[in-house]
Amino acid sequence: MTERFFPTYGYGSTPPRAQQRIGTGGFTEYKGSASDGGGSVRLSVIDSPHDAFTAYGQLEFGTGHADEIYSARQRTFQGIHDTNGQYGQLQINPPSFIDDGWIAAWWGREYSDTGSPAYSKLFSATGVSDLNNDNPWEAITYWSRDSNIGGYIQHYAGNYYWYDNADSGSITTLLTLNSSGNLAVTGSISKGSGTFDIAHPVLEGKRLRHSFIEGPQADLIYRGTVTLGTNPTAISMDTEFGMAEGTWEALNCTPWTMAAASGEVVEWSFEGDTLTITGDEGTVCNWMVIGERHDSHMIATDCTDEEGRIVLEYDQPEPVEHIWE
Repeated sequence: MTERFFPTYGYGSTPPRAQQRIGTGGFTEYKGSASDGGGSVRLSVIDSPHDAFTAYGQLEFGTGHADEIYSARQRTFQGIHDTNGQYGQLQINPPSFIDDGWIAAWWGREYSDTGSPAYSKLFSATGVSDLNNDNPWEAITYWSRDSNIGGYIQHYAGNYYWYDNADSGSITTLLTLNSSGNLAVTGSISKGSGTFDIAHPVLEGKRLRHSFIEGPQADLIYRGTVTLGTNPTAISMDTEFGMAEGTWEALNCTPWTMAAASGEVVEWSFEGDTLTITGDEGTVCNWMVIGERHDSHMIATDCTDEEGRIVLEYDQPEPVEHIWE
């Protein structure tokens, strides 16, 4: 049913515009000619008998293509979900075509924190949902928050890249996470604690965890075992570990060395990148060289001083004010 209302004009004031009220299921449509592709704009009110929601408004933009499944839409919902309480949503979608999937350009909603499991209090999404259902949330990104699981961001993709915000020149990749789970960080990493966590190598159904080795210096450890000959044994760090000549010295400073052989006496010295060990012929000797990083990257990080040494004590950062409570 359509009713038109023409309010009384007020003397000396601008006449109000005509209003058109459309009942549930009705719509107003502005449509282009077939020769121009048949594009259209439709303003409607929808109320499906198959859900518990109240009627919602929809602004729909049709392209006129014959293979179009869904036109571009902007929808607003509000109602009562059967199990999850109050529900509200603003949904904006580009048009979708056969076999091309459905794209959610932006989608936000709010649930009350009820149901099992509890649904998110806040939700927004952007990405692609595959109509073929081989990956129903392909490349979807959303943020959620509730009392059970807390806030999180979830994104499905093969690789992830985070870049700096350079105004000119090349853009630097700050962080990369690839599909194999390998993470590369351009800068330094600060953490509360850290471990490796892997499937247990000998016990089925178990996992194995070790803590990171940490200290007040950025130490690099080089170690090995050698059998001594009649002449002093010289071990170049660059050669031993397959590095280009000069790499060890460019990377390390303040070397510390040690050599030991069970029941035997050995002597050693270190110069440049070379450890020299002297002892009886045939002696099996274990050795270790520890260097402290002092390369340009280490010096440039925020957590070191001008000499590249880690600043152990620093001022507590100012707390960040939360936007949402």
